[in-house]
Amino acid sequence: MKSKSKAKSNRKKSSGSAVASDEEALVSSGEEAVEESAVTEEVNKEAVEKKPARKGGRRRQSAPRGRKVVHFDPEDYIYNRLLIYTDGAARGNPGESGAGVVLKTPEGEEVGRFGRYLGRGTNNFAEYQALLLGLQHAQEFGANDITILSDSDLLVRQLCGEYRVRAAHLRVLFEEAQKMLAEFDKYQIKRIEREKNKEADSMANRAIDEKL
Repeated sequence: MKSKSKAKSNRKKSSGSAVASDEEALVSSGEEAVEESAVTEEVNKEAVEKKPARKGGRRRQSAPRGRKVVHFDPEDYIYNRLLIYTDGAARGNPGESGAGVVLKTPEGEEVGRFGRYLGRGTNNFAEYQALLLGLQHAQEFGANDITILSDSDLLVRQLCGEYRVRAAHLRVLFEEAQKMLAEFDKYQIKRIEREKNKEADSMANRAIDEKL
């Protein structure tokens, strides 16, 4: 009877050792699996770090060396709208005359100022020439919404249709101005006081002095 119990105990010990060895094997294999997954995770992480970043799901094209990629948005074009200050000067009326123009954005930023010597002419002739000069430069800057600002009551009223253009030499300029105005999407004409038009007046007189 003792021998049988010893045998049973021996079997239990052997089976227990076998189970223990199996558990140790499972633990060791589990540790190896954890280590392997950690290594795989590190490799994947390195691959992600080396992978070029994408924005918006699309790969950005690089610009040629020495050049910059510039994107133009018509809505951001700052000269889409312009204020056109115009003035004409004639010393002697008629006499030496000149046209002056100052272009600004609605925010007050000056785009440019221009003058043109006209030779002998009347003040009204110079006013129309200044208007044409301003429209020309506004077109060159790509504006399609303009506001004309002038201190000439005659010019403003004729352009607005309140006065008829009786003088033959002014009618030619009036018709030319009407054609140029039609090329803009939107325009308006306003009369301002002379004090608010000093910059354009200065350019008209400078055009006479310097024969611009």
